[in-house]
Amino acid sequence: MASISLDLGCGSNPQNPFNADLLFGVDSMRTASSDGKLVEVRKADLAVEAIPFAEAMFDHVTAYDFIEHVPRLIYLPGGARCCFVELMSEIYRVLKPGGTFYSLTPAYPSPKAFQDPTHVNIITESTFPDYFCGATPWARAYGFSGLFSLESQEWVDASHLSCTMCKRI
Repeated sequence: MASISLDLGCGSNPQNPFNADLLFGVDSMRTASSDGKLVEVRKADLAVEAIPFAEAMFDHVTAYDFIEHVPRLIYLPGGARCCFVELMSEIYRVLKPGGTFYSLTPAYPSPKAFQDPTHVNIITESTFPDYFCGATPWARAYGFSGLFSLESQEWVDASHLSCTMCKRI
């Protein structure tokens, strides 16, 4: 059976670290092709829109240097939205049971987490394990509807934290 992967905020170069047979992407700016292969990239602003794919479609979802650009909270005329928590619920929704989410992002305490003015969501070593994993993830208080298990988390270099989580049902 073919494995399917989705890369969030992929720009013009969707990543495929799991060597999935089929690769899709989402970006707010453009559609793209990668390495001479046609890759379907859908346009969506994931800070305010759902991931434009069906429920339980992907074996893997990845986010390279993307999560830090998704606001934690925005205020709209109808009230506040917890954009980052909503995105994590969307990632959970589009993953197959047992599917993998991989994130690589600049994180605290690295200055790179703060130096780019478009970094509005500062990630720490506690963000994913405390808010989205375990028996009672803290993000439930903000509407998170999923449950992940933390598979690994490590510093890739002095500035980037990688995190791999598995969808639990």
